[in-house]
Amino acid sequence: MDNNTNDAKALLFAEIRQDTEGFLGFQEYPEFGKLVRTGLIQGQPYDFDHALGYVVQIRKKRGQFCSDQYLIRNATGTLATHENQSFYLVDDELAEQAMSHFAMKPNQEGEDTEYTIGNDHGEVGYIIESKDGDPKSPSPAFAITITTAK
Repeated sequence: MDNNTNDAKALLFAEIRQDTEGFLGFQEYPEFGKLVRTGLIQGQPYDFDHALGYVVQIRKKRGQFCSDQYLIRNATGTLATHENQSFYLVDDELAEQAMSHFAMKPNQEGEDTEYTIGNDHGEVGYIIESKDGDPKSPSPAFAITITTAK
């Protein structure tokens, strides 16, 4: 990929980051193929190729802490699983510009595509309801420290 393309993607991502209007709240689900921007991901680059993607599947209550798992197609064409994650809808005009840099488009796959996570547990459909016996991501232990000022 040439520097002009990388520069264009960086400038576009900077513009997309400025828009904080499209926050997806609890139990608000975007349409299939809708472009979203993730919140920050610890230890991951926060750029066009890693923080933008279109939604291909949502598995309810299967992520860490019973969060929803989102399967997101990134610009490079890779499929990433996100859980315990915040998302922002990308404005339609900016989404159209961004999609011109994507290796795959939503119309190349559909809601009837089977997706797997880690080559296991295939699911077909867009929004998958949680069922007894579904695999769930383990929730890591964490600690909270409360300090009071005297």
